[in-house]
Amino acid sequence: MDKPWRPVPSGRISIAQIRCLRWILVAGCLAISFFVGRLVLCASLGVTLYTILYDDFLLRGHLIFRNLCIAAGYLAFEVGALFIMKPTRIERVELEELRSLACCALLVFTTFSAHDFPDVGGDKTSGRRTFPIVAPSASRWFVSAMVILWTMGICHSWSFGPVSKGLFFGLGVFIAVRFLLFRDAPRDKYTLSWYKIWLIIAHLQPAGRKAIM
Repeated sequence: MDKPWRPVPSGRISIAQIRCLRWILVAGCLAISFFVGRLVLCASLGVTLYTILYDDFLLRGHLIFRNLCIAAGYLAFEVGALFIMKPTRIERVELEELRSLACCALLVFTTFSAHDFPDVGGDKTSGRRTFPIVAPSASRWFVSAMVILWTMGICHSWSFGPVSKGLFFGLGVFIAVRFLLFRDAPRDKYTLSWYKIWLIIAHLQPAGRKAIM
């Protein structure tokens, strides 16, 4: 409802066709993962389970389990990507890698409600119980606080130089302040765009921790 340009709402593909396409892609992904490695296959099964729980069991409309489900999906995807990138295909997780994966999942779980701010109108019509609907003001304070705390933690934990640290910290503050001050859908969408950039940078830090600027 909030995204009429997507294939199903715009009528470019039917629900039956999209379900058929989804299972074709799932089968293809699992087949490729099987040949890549055991843990990559497990990660692909995790992503598949996330999709089923989120869409078919309607966890996308639950207050807590929505973000928990999304965080688990991100975690499964990143575990699979980690083992694909391992040059020696060693099927074990190092301590630093485990810490990075756990932090990325927690970051998603505690801040992903930012995606719900622009969609409050459509979510209410759909009967979803998202954080911004249940607690309009508290949700903004919580997400903003989490963005600031995660920004500080990432700056402290990974190898940021003074310039990079200042820019990343400024980006976190900019996002947090905008979520608190501007509470209409158009400006929430603009802030969300910056949040997505922040999220990408946060996820890239473990890989680029030696590149100090």
